Amino acid sequence: MAEGTNNFLTKFKPNKRPFIMTKNTFAGSGKYSQHLLGETHRNWENMTNTIAGVMNFNMFGIPVTGPDTCGYYSQGTKTKETEELCARWI
Repeated sequence: MAEGTNNFLTKFKPNKRPFIMTKNTFAGSGKYSQHLLGETHRNWENMTNTIAGVMNFNMFGIPVTGPDTCGYYSQGTKTKETEELCARWI
């Protein structure tokens, strides 16, 4: 689907490179789309996992990969700890 969408958009606007972000990719699909790691909880373990996830997808041939920085799901109220977590995540 990413390849088909990329081909259509390239024909529609030949002088522009399309930006296609998807959660479903395979090795080498970085030629056609970028990858979103998906929703994560806001905690230190998930921050560590997203760093490894970005590096892994870079090795799979998808150079533009992004996590939900600072986590998608909040666990409780805003505290000094969550502020530090977000600052380090960024």
